[in-house]
Amino acid sequence: MAPEEPEQNNQEQVEADILEADLSIGPTFSDDSHDFPEESPSERMDGDTVQTPLSLVGMPDDTNYRNIEGLRGSEDIISMAETLTRNKTPDQLDKARRRQELYLQKRREKKKRKVVFHRFRVLMQLIMTVVMIVGLYHIMWLPYWQFPQSHFKLDGNHLLKRQDIVRFVAPLDKKPIFLINPAKLEQAITQGIPLVGKTYVRRRIFPVGVDISVVEKPTWGLLYATPPLSAEQQIALSAGNTIEKVNTTQKTPFIKPLYLMNWDNTLTDLSAYNFTADDLVRLQSPVPLVSSNIEPTTLKPDNLQRYREMASFLNSQPQKAHLLYIDVSNPYDLMAQFDGFKVRLGRADSTLMPRLSRLFPLIPAIHDAEKQIAFVDLRWNQQIVFKKKTPEQIAQEKQQAEALAKANALAEKKQAEAALHPQSEKTPTAPDSTKN
Repeated sequence: MAPEEPEQNNQEQVEADILEADLSIGPTFSDDSHDFPEESPSERMDGDTVQTPLSLVGMPDDTNYRNIEGLRGSEDIISMAETLTRNKTPDQLDKARRRQELYLQKRREKKKRKVVFHRFRVLMQLIMTVVMIVGLYHIMWLPYWQFPQSHFKLDGNHLLKRQDIVRFVAPLDKKPIFLINPAKLEQAITQGIPLVGKTYVRRRIFPVGVDISVVEKPTWGLLYATPPLSAEQQIALSAGNTIEKVNTTQKTPFIKPLYLMNWDNTLTDLSAYNFTADDLVRLQSPVPLVSSNIEPTTLKPDNLQRYREMASFLNSQPQKAHLLYIDVSNPYDLMAQFDGFKVRLGRADSTLMPRLSRLFPLIPAIHDAEKQIAFVDLRWNQQIVFKKKTPEQIAQEKQQAEALAKANALAEKKQAEAALHPQSEKTPTAPDSTKN
């Protein structure tokens, strides 16, 4: 029995060290107290299952159990705690249980307050978000921010009229200025109007409106179905006379062209535009082209480019030869009508420009014989032919000139008589008052 005494003494010493600790160590407050300690990281709540520090059952939290000799692992500690609990009186156990219940109740109430506050904060954020969205919606749709379709400004236009833009602006009527997409409006105008090359749109807030700036395609020619000359002028040209030297009573009539011929080798159909004589003046003397047979094959971009080069060259020296129009009805036999003579150009192929380069040195000789020649033939690469008029053509032109002279004389006589004997204005007679 002697060898077992040291182990028994050691066990008794350990129990004495543990019993020296106050069994009520942990939350040190009375039953009526409302001060509770902060929640320690060692406490966890998992439903109704609670892991409580050993201090609530008499085990001090600051004890290093693994350093206590004779205790190995958590099983020994739990066994020791159960032993101490069994040694407590019922009053001590009831007091510890009530303390634990009060502590857990206060912690649950604290967590509930946190959850309620969090839910309230989320609800308020949701309400404020909805209020802001509704408020912004009503602000955006106020009448002040709405765009009236008449409040747009058009700049840079010459042939383009304001009514041509209305159909693109009409869908934006009463729409907030913030929701108008300038890029889409620019694309719609540029693609919807062949006359427009580029479009720039800028929104205005004060006052609400839209500024539209357009850049029209540059035009080099006009395409007609008939020559843009009067009958008197055509007779004078066929007789070898110039329009400037002929005393004509008829003014050059305004004939609306069918197409505008642009520098990018495209055509603009003028059937949808109100093209006037003032618009013709703004184009700065484009070259008239005449075609009685307008087909897609004759209006290809390659042909249009050659027509443009040809027209630019023939109209480059108006002081020597004034170009009136170019007949492109037959793409294999082009004709150029100058003031006083006609030139047969032939086909618009790769040899056209070298053949045209021989024309202007011959202008003096052409003017000397313009009443005897029907046209100048430039169809050949190695020669130039002056086609003379036949006697029948000369006689026919003479008859036309005489008939035209008689018609002009008769018209002048009627105008002189109208000037000498103006019609007297008829005055209304007063009604007879004697009649019933």
